[in-house]
Amino acid sequence: MRNTYDGAFVNVGRDYPHPGRFTFILWGYELQPLPRGATICASGSIYIYEGTTAQIELGSPAELEIWE
Repeated sequence: MRNTYDGAFVNVGRDYPHPGRFTFILWGYELQPLPRGATICASGSIYIYEGTTAQIELGSPAELEIWE
């Protein structure tokens, strides 16, 4: 997980910049660090970024479910 000027990016499976990662994106939000090994769930339209990375854009942090 990383926060940038543009928003928060939660990578699943692999770390950035590995192209095989799955990313949840929250534009305009900053998140607290997530527990390593947590189960993360959200729903939305999946699209492929730059031909390699599957992503879902979320509207708010409330849409991201986290189970420890």
